[in-house]
Amino acid sequence: EPNHALLAISNEDSDEWLRLYDPASHLEGYIDWAHLYPADTPPDAARDPIARRISGWPPDWPTVIEANRIIRLTTWTLFAAFGLLAAWKTKDLDTFLLWGAGFFIAAQLLVFTKTWPWYVIWPLAYGALKPRSGPARLAAMLSGGVILLYALLDLAATRWDWLYDYRSIPTIVAPVILFGALKLCANFRRAPRRLSIQG
Repeated sequence: EPNHALLAISNEDSDEWLRLYDPASHLEGYIDWAHLYPADTPPDAARDPIARRISGWPPDWPTVIEANRIIRLTTWTLFAAFGLLAAWKTKDLDTFLLWGAGFFIAAQLLVFTKTWPWYVIWPLAYGALKPRSGPARLAAMLSGGVILLYALLDLAATRWDWLYDYRSIPTIVAPVILFGALKLCANFRRAPRRLSIQG
C-alpha cells in the first residue's frame, strides 16, 4: 500500500527485479531493486522458516541440493550407459574411432562441465585420425565450443556480461547447428540428380 514499508528479504544480487519475501505479511513476490534500501534484520526474523530459507545461499537450499543430486545421478548414469554401448559396438580400429568420438560427445554434453578445459582437446585426435567421420567432426566442434565457454567465464560482472549470460549459445547450440548445416549441405551435394528424358 502507499506509504507502507515492507521488510523484504532476498539473497539475490541484481540491478533489475528481485524475488523477495515479507516475513510480516508472509507475501512473496518481485520488486524493482530501486525501491529497496538497507534495513536491520529484526530479531524474530530468524524464527520464520521461509525467511531462513530465503536468506540462505541458493546452493544450500534443500530443493537445490536434491535437484543437483538427481541431475548428477542421471547424467553419470547416461554417460556410463553410453560408454558401455560404445565398448560393445567397438570391433576394429574404424569403429573404435567412430564410437570414441561419440564417447567424447556424450562426455561433453553430460559430464565435462565438472572437469578442466584441457580434457576437451582429446576429440581432436579422433578428428585427425578419421577427419571425414561425422561424430569426430561434431566432437571437434564441441571441443572448440567448450574451450570458448571457459573464456567467456571472465566476462561475468563486466559490461560484456550479456555474453556470459548466453554462453550456452556459442558453446553448445552454435556448434550443433553448424554441424547440422554442414551435414545437410553435404547430403544435398551427394543427392543424385534426376534427369528428365523427353523423346
